[in-house]
Amino acid sequence: GNPIVFATVTCLAVMMCLAGAVSGIEKAWKTLTVAVLAGAVATVYSGSRMIWVALLIAIVAVLVINRQRFTRSNMRRLLVIAGACCLLTAAITSPIIVGRTHFLFDDWNALATKDDHSTPLGLRVGLWDIGMDAFREAPFFGHGISASRAISQQGFKKQFGVSQGFNHFHNGFLTALVQAGLVGALSLAAIFIVAIWNATRVLRFSADPLERFGATMIVVAVIVYLVGGLTGILVGH
Repeated sequence: GNPIVFATVTCLAVMMCLAGAVSGIEKAWKTLTVAVLAGAVATVYSGSRMIWVALLIAIVAVLVINRQRFTRSNMRRLLVIAGACCLLTAAITSPIIVGRTHFLFDDWNALATKDDHSTPLGLRVGLWDIGMDAFREAPFFGHGISASRAISQQGFKKQFGVSQGFNHFHNGFLTALVQAGLVGALSLAAIFIVAIWNATRVLRFSADPLERFGATMIVVAVIVYLVGGLTGILVGH
């Protein structure tokens, strides 16, 4: 299957367990901690690097949201548990992290020195160039959902001499701009803006643990989808 889909769902599950453990709504925090560790390892092994970034940002967000629950005594325990989890995760996942990072630098070197657009990174950069050109041609209402593959195929053949075609542009907002123009992209952005607005209002004014947990998960979902959508499909899988 698609590793990005697996990584996204697993990352959301990890954050749900973490939020449940640190928010206090679930007493079985030890079980949730094990689930967080297992899910984090699975997310790393998916190989989806942008979801790795999303996972780290989301963890920080959850801890910041629940910072008032941390006292000096449980802060020490939290640091010990977090340190142990980080060391164990690093030990288990270091081969995949090193390997994926090495591939990224190899792709970057091939793109920078040889203008090679056949690598995964090169294909993405090429898609972004093609997508921006297509957006400029129809900036307000776009080309339609069904036009993406034809646009990318034509662009790759014309600009890079590569026979490739995709039904999206490996960037959620760029895909929206090409397919639906500014009207569609702004509508898509409004969904996330309204979600964050509502979540922050709850976190600011509500003391109910369940409401705060729900708002936290909205923040997490926005982070995961936005960060993951920078190099993939924002919504649609």
